[in-house]
Amino acid sequence: MQDTVTSPENPLYQMLEAVIFEQWLRFSWIVEDADGDFCIQIPEATAREIGEDYPQFKSLLERLNGTIVDASMACSAILAYAQEELGENALAVLDDPAFQQEVARFHFWLHEHVETLEEQPYNFDQWKTLFVESLVATPTGDSA
Repeated sequence: MQDTVTSPENPLYQMLEAVIFEQWLRFSWIVEDADGDFCIQIPEATAREIGEDYPQFKSLLERLNGTIVDASMACSAILAYAQEELGENALAVLDDPAFQQEVARFHFWLHEHVETLEEQPYNFDQWKTLFVESLVATPTGDSA
């Protein structure tokens, strides 16, 4: 069931939202460069607009834009963001089983909805809404 993890005041939710934001950036602006590497490349004007719309993630946006997407990139970016936002509590939040469960649910949701998300561009707020609606439709512990 939805609980305090989905409360915007909860640090667990704040970090879950950062994970969703990172994935949304990667999903929306990944390109292959001349060397065959996949990178997050957000045009300057778009990056500025995203930073204005989501100031809480401006540092994460700046950290990710222009980076090569690899296995450690997302984890490193989220860890750095968590340390900036939560200080000494960062690792406790990221290691919290409730946070880990919600991240796993998000990744499952993303995997199940890739085709829908590829059909048309969705903004970050739409991604969050779609995911939160899935939380309500499939509460924790249900086998759906």
